[in-house]
Amino acid sequence: MFNKAWHWYKTRDLFLKLLLPIVIILIICMPIAAQFALSTQNFAQTPNYQLYYHPTKYTFLHKVGVFSLAQTLDKTTDSQLAKARSLGISFTTHTYIIPGTPLYILFEKYHMHYLDVSPLLYLESVCGTQAVANSTCHLGSAQEKLFLSEISKHLQDTKNDPLIVGYYTLDTYIGNVQNSLTDSHLLIQKANQFSSVKRGTICGFYAPLDNVNENASRSYFDQAVANYAPLACDSVAIFSYAVSGNAVDSSSIDWSMTNLLPYVFAKLQSNGWDQSKNNIIGVSQTYVNTQKDQSQEAWTAPTAEAIALQMESYCKNGAVNILTYAWGSDMSSGVDDLQNTSSFQNGFINGVAACSKIWQIGK
Repeated sequence: MFNKAWHWYKTRDLFLKLLLPIVIILIICMPIAAQFALSTQNFAQTPNYQLYYHPTKYTFLHKVGVFSLAQTLDKTTDSQLAKARSLGISFTTHTYIIPGTPLYILFEKYHMHYLDVSPLLYLESVCGTQAVANSTCHLGSAQEKLFLSEISKHLQDTKNDPLIVGYYTLDTYIGNVQNSLTDSHLLIQKANQFSSVKRGTICGFYAPLDNVNENASRSYFDQAVANYAPLACDSVAIFSYAVSGNAVDSSSIDWSMTNLLPYVFAKLQSNGWDQSKNNIIGVSQTYVNTQKDQSQEAWTAPTAEAIALQMESYCKNGAVNILTYAWGSDMSSGVDDLQNTSSFQNGFINGVAACSKIWQIGK
């Protein structure tokens, strides 16, 4: 009887010695596992626009930028970047700039960051020129696989690049591409879990400015907004320009977007947009082509007051960034933009001041 009891206690002690470490490990690991599962669930279900706000190196929130700054490297690039910085510009849109190259070094010198447009270019390349021009793109399974493969490779190349503050994934319409945007967005969110710089996606939608006495057509925007989904776009860039069949006087245009922005917001909300979670980036007009473009439409030149008013209206309506169009877009006759037009620069500076004041109050 004693031997049986002794063997039982011996077996129990051995069992406890083996089991106790396992129990301790499980107790320690369970909260971590739960947190990881919750994190994974959140990445899959809830977009987070704050992902591309780097906590220490660069805060993208409440910054102003310009399209197409320093697209090529030449003898004027250094002075262009210096001039842009003097206007308060701290980011632009750009194709991927390889670290260590002369252009990258100049961007570092002037603390210039950028939205990487490579995902948009991959999408357009897979869609094809004709489909993009006609806004009829819709990727089949083979095309989708190719597109996502390119995105995955690009994310690996750019994961720790501190100059990239976001990925620009959609520009105006292109076609029925919501599923492709959602799939690429998921890849970007997953990459954020392992990269030192957390970034989101920016989708651009065009809605022309209204005339003071008449609303512009909403048909193009109504078609384009079908591509919006909370799981596709972390931020929405709203393009609003004075472009119509004939150029008119600037005073005829509603630069404050009194009727336009409520309409845009309502349409986005019907597709699940929530301004408390998904940012608005206001794209203002600092460009004019007095000659009709290929679509036979003409641009109305904004005054300095009009530019400042449009920027301020965006910020009053919740825009957390301004991205103006454009810089050095075309130096041919009849084209003026922020780079070469002093009145545009004056209006832009006043608009930056107005937005800064609004953003400061909101902090």
